[in-house]
Amino acid sequence: MKAEVQNALRKTEIGKYLVEVCKSDPDLTEAVESAYADGARAERERRLAIDRAGGPDAFKAAELLTSAIKSIRKVD
Repeated sequence: MKAEVQNALRKTEIGKYLVEVCKSDPDLTEAVESAYADGARAERERRLAIDRAGGPDAFKAAELLTSAIKSIRKVD
């Protein structure tokens, strides 16, 4: 398992156990690394969106507006 993934997982209690299990199962290791990469990518995209929106408050407002628009569209 990649050191970056191990270090991130070891920060949580369940992650410590997951690292140990992955040592004996290469398929699980691949799945965990892929999920970690997906999560890291999503977090980078979220941060970029926050930066573009003008900060966390503006991003939250944009999310609420998007949610409201989706709700209205469902009603129509």
